[in-house]
Amino acid sequence: MFLNYLALLKEIRFPDILDIAFSSAIIWFLFSIFRARRTWRIGAGLIGYGLILLIAHELEFNLTVRILQGLSAVVVLTIVVIYQNEIRRVVDELFHLVFRRRAKLLPGQGSVPEQLVRIAYELSERRWGALIILSGQLSLDNLITEGTRLNGLLSRPLLMSLFDPGSPGHDGALVLHGDRIERFGSRLPLTEHDEQVQERGTRHAAAIGLSEKTDALILVVSEESGTISVAKEGRLETVSDSQALLCEINDFGSDLASRESGRKRYQSYFRMALRLMFAVVMTSVIWLVMVPGSAVVTMDFVVPIQVQDIPDGYEFDSVTPPEAVVYLTGERRELFKLKPEDLLISLDATLTALGRQTYTLNNSQMMLPGTLKIDKIEPGSVKVKVRKISMPN
Repeated sequence: MFLNYLALLKEIRFPDILDIAFSSAIIWFLFSIFRARRTWRIGAGLIGYGLILLIAHELEFNLTVRILQGLSAVVVLTIVVIYQNEIRRVVDELFHLVFRRRAKLLPGQGSVPEQLVRIAYELSERRWGALIILSGQLSLDNLITEGTRLNGLLSRPLLMSLFDPGSPGHDGALVLHGDRIERFGSRLPLTEHDEQVQERGTRHAAAIGLSEKTDALILVVSEESGTISVAKEGRLETVSDSQALLCEINDFGSDLASRESGRKRYQSYFRMALRLMFAVVMTSVIWLVMVPGSAVVTMDFVVPIQVQDIPDGYEFDSVTPPEAVVYLTGERRELFKLKPEDLLISLDATLTALGRQTYTLNNSQMMLPGTLKIDKIEPGSVKVKVRKISMPN
């Protein structure tokens, strides 16, 4: 059956290539959105929804198909609403891969990471809460409130004054890009996954929420306990000591530098190519089944003839010819599913006792699956011979 579908590739036309290309792009885009560990379950549920719709269509559950098709618009709208941030992130990633926007990088080794570590632990000792965002390549503009623009050079006195409990913006987040403080007092989106937050507080929920939607690294100093945590890629981890925090910041800076230098970019292109290849293969299979596979055609099959209901006192001798060519009309995919054992012409030989030998072949002598119809049978008639059995005295 697989080879039958491959043979349909010769029927592909330029509009079909465009159709496959646009559909592949849609599947690639959805796959890119659902690849995150936080959303794969819902993505799997939507794939299951599509499979149920396809199976219902194949089994001709017309009412079920109509209900599911009516819900499709609601499903699409739900995807857009629930995954608006993920959609934005995928678009941002694609933009950066194509246009290569240069990011201001944190040095892999140097004064900025060391200053941040010293300041973080000083804030920890004083029990001053802090939220520091180290920007990555993805834009933060649509995710955080403006806060107060600063564009100041990173320094200990400036950071300590900004996070002083008496400062108006100490409860907000500070955005750091390279060695420049872009803004402070900003508000971040909170995570909807409370299992990591537990009793930690709003700062930690905000750090996780932003890390779920961007490639930033967020440093959190707890006001209650003085613990220092880092949030990245939707995960929050408490650092054990100053060396561990320094390694986190340096690794983040090195990763940014690698992406800008090209290694990570090529890895991103490679992963994108794999996802795109997967989307093209999946779309091509769906296209073969749903487009040329749904076309109504006529195909011929060689079908054996079986003689049954031999009268008492007679035994079967021969049927000539033993096979017939049956022309069936229906959807290609239904015809491709047929197996040799599915097709059989059954003749009722009851009248052979009265001397009848010629039997006309007709549609009632075959049982066909699905919506297939018999277009023609050749030859139109066959001869059945039986012989009388000698009865013992």
